[in-house]
Amino acid sequence: MLAALLTLPVAGTALYIVDQYLNPRALALFAAIFATSAALERKYVRMGLWIVFAAAIHPLMFVFAASWIFFLVAVRRFSFSPVSALSVLPVGLSIKYPSPAYREAVQKLPYFFLLRWQWYEWLGIFAPLAILYGFSRLARKQGLANLEVVCRAMIPFGLFYFVLEVIFTVPDRLLALALYQPLRSLQLVYVLLILTCAGCSGNGC
Repeated sequence: MLAALLTLPVAGTALYIVDQYLNPRALALFAAIFATSAALERKYVRMGLWIVFAAAIHPLMFVFAASWIFFLVAVRRFSFSPVSALSVLPVGLSIKYPSPAYREAVQKLPYFFLLRWQWYEWLGIFAPLAILYGFSRLARKQGLANLEVVCRAMIPFGLFYFVLEVIFTVPDRLLALALYQPLRSLQLVYVLLILTCAGCSGNGC
């Protein structure tokens, strides 16, 4: 059942949680999962090695993995959800006004632009965060500290990249940034949500 759910689409990003074929994104994604496990166990050297591995495999997905670990560690350390956030930006970032050829080509990719998403794709942004919030409350009641911190950290992480998506894709002047697709970070949100659901189902929580 868990494996079947990994083929679900990720909101309006034109991604699946995990592709049905070998893709560098999948390797970077699971490196992020192993880094999460190491961070929860406070094994920071192992965590760092997984992050370095993700960077070597897929530089853009590494940004999401590294910033997720930042949120996770910050929420655990300071014990509150609305944390201040800094994220490493991809190498080669440019806000130079794009050429006419670029503008014409990028218009053929509606999933780059948040305002072109369908309503149910917008639901795919916020519904997982609401479910994770519910899990965080459940985890607190049952004394599941690691589950609580993961769920709580995912909420500001997801909202942070939603704000970046709005900034990058709504103003026409920043059209050059659309290709970075900040909401691809939802891939990590989705896989951790599915793992949380599977773990809770198995443990009866």
